[in-house]
Amino acid sequence: MSQPGPFTLREVALMTGFSLRSIQDGCRNGTIEHNPKGLGTKRVHRVMTAEQVTKLQEARKRGITTAPQDQVPQQQPSTVSALDEARARTRAGLSRRTPRRRVA
Repeated sequence: MSQPGPFTLREVALMTGFSLRSIQDGCRNGTIEHNPKGLGTKRVHRVMTAEQVTKLQEARKRGITTAPQDQVPQQQPSTVSALDEARARTRAGLSRRTPRRRVA
């Protein structure tokens, strides 16, 4: 790596051999360490330091393409109460009975 500064995900993809999409997905779900940049108002939303890129390259050399399952954040099963189910059925029934208003 010739540059010491933070790298965009596109640059990291070129350096490591991973696809840009797989790096983006890994950053989104937390399996790839990265640094968020700004408030999301610019085109660059995530950057990686040289150390993070080195870790990713070492993982690539070891043949690791995804994080172990214990590091991937698991979705908590949602608990739906009987009241929530009744509300959903009522909303579904009302949406079918309400005619679409036509503007003349």
